[in-house]
Amino acid sequence: MSALPAPKRIVGYSDELSVSVGGSLRFAVSGTAGGEYSASIHRLLGGGTDPNAPLLRTVEVVRLGTHPLLDQRVQMGSFGIATLDAAASDAIRTVGTVVARIQPWDDGFEQVVLSLNGPGAAGLILGLDAERRPMVEIAGVRLVGEAAVPLTVWVDLVMSWSPAGVELAWRAV
Repeated sequence: MSALPAPKRIVGYSDELSVSVGGSLRFAVSGTAGGEYSASIHRLLGGGTDPNAPLLRTVEVVRLGTHPLLDQRVQMGSFGIATLDAAASDAIRTVGTVVARIQPWDDGFEQVVLSLNGPGAAGLILGLDAERRPMVEIAGVRLVGEAAVPLTVWVDLVMSWSPAGVELAWRAV
């Protein structure tokens, strides 16, 4: 089982937030859109959060040209990898609960919060569907909750399982 695909996007970032005059920046750009992208660096001349401030103005400092965009899966957010020993693996096959504390800031696409798979494993995905409803997929069978998780609010996404079935819910923290 593989992770849910991210929507087609272009993501870029620099290795530093700011540099002194004469310093250097490196940029990483990836995405799933294919084709090419054009890049340039601009100096910001105004703006801010003050509603009476002038409109944001920029001046192009350097044009970096057009480059091919590699078709790469965008790995959003933090993640960890854990290996379970045989006893733990056997224990979670029958009963358990997973709680993930999340704060969604975007919607309109499926978001994976937890993915478990490996040799001999049926595979499990816990996350949010495109409408921000909790969802779990186990061995290709999907269960979706009814109520959407609110944006920009910390919630606990809870999945419990036992021989009686699977329960899926969320609660505000």
